[in-house]
Amino acid sequence: MAAPPVVVNADIATYKHLLFIRSTLRGKYDDKASWQDAATIDVYDTKSKKYLLSFYINDYHGKRMRGMSVTSKYIYALIDTKLVVYDIDNLLEKEMHRYEKNP
Repeated sequence: MAAPPVVVNADIATYKHLLFIRSTLRGKYDDKASWQDAATIDVYDTKSKKYLLSFYINDYHGKRMRGMSVTSKYIYALIDTKLVVYDIDNLLEKEMHRYEKNP
């Protein structure tokens, strides 16, 4: 109890049934160089309760992401005093629409 607790999940965001978690610990399969220069975002499906995928958000001028928000088209990352916008890729977009009914 003398040591400070280890923070595992630093930031979270949700969009529909997807949970985005920024992990502060290096995963078993994370590339060391990538992990040192980027935030790792793990994505989970809250309906199936399964892990889906991970991706990196690169540091910006040596600063790590400190917050995020997700919409249907973009991931917004707050890095230092900058708001950096990333397009959602096809794989993640497919997961976002997984449970929608077909017309």
